[in-house]
Amino acid sequence: MDGKPRIVSQRYLGSAEDIAAAMAAREATMLPERTRHLAFGDVAAVWGVLARLGVADVVDEVTRARRADAGASVGTYLALAALNRVVAPCSKSAFADWWATTAADRFTKIENRVLDHRRFWNAMQAVTRAELAEIERRLALRAAEIFELDISAVALDMTNFATYIDSTNAKAPLAQRGKAKQKRYDLRIVGLGLVVTRDGGIPLVSHTYPGNKPDVTPVLRTFVQCADSVTSWSGGVVIALVRSASGLARFAACWRPRTSSTGPRAWRSSSAHCPWCVTYWSAST
Repeated sequence: MDGKPRIVSQRYLGSAEDIAAAMAAREATMLPERTRHLAFGDVAAVWGVLARLGVADVVDEVTRARRADAGASVGTYLALAALNRVVAPCSKSAFADWWATTAADRFTKIENRVLDHRRFWNAMQAVTRAELAEIERRLALRAAEIFELDISAVALDMTNFATYIDSTNAKAPLAQRGKAKQKRYDLRIVGLGLVVTRDGGIPLVSHTYPGNKPDVTPVLRTFVQCADSVTSWSGGVVIALVRSASGLARFAACWRPRTSSTGPRAWRSSSAHCPWCVTYWSAST
């Protein structure tokens, strides 16, 4: 006042230690009572790819029927099963518990109450072998179109994988004791033939067989079945791969599409005389 300072209000805040304690107490009152940490990134990424491929829609188009008491469609349940296998594999009985640890219900609008393990079993049993093959074909074509996959020449390789199916379970004839490539000789295994792209090894067509049969036993039947399926819609060449004793890959056979609508498919058992195999061998080495 009149050019001179005037103290309007004055309060003693205490020592530096008192001020620090007061600030800490204030911050403590601002913290939430509880928090939830939910998985989001990996689940959202995989679900985005499944939605882009239209997996659920393709399955529903092929199977068509839907149980009136089902919480979701057959395609949705199979898409959820695939999502779980990619992100955090678990049993169908444990699926609902895993789902509760993610934020997926917010963007999928699928509630936990419809994820009972028996609903997954009903959905899987609703798909026949013929429908499964058609679903596989449609998804392979969609993947080739969306991701611009080169299917002019693809490869077939044989492998197997271990399962945790009980030894006394007689309802799973494909799961048998055999030479497990995972070295899990204590588990029942399933043989698997996969037709994959040359670039990236992206699977297109699959075929399963009993795990107690060595690769050389079902390889011809699997090769013909997978090759015939792929060449019928891709027009490409399928090359069968086997592994030699030294661990190096070598070619067993080549399968080409029909030259006409009535002509036979060309078969070559020696890769040395096949230009497609030689080309692929040169590229892979």
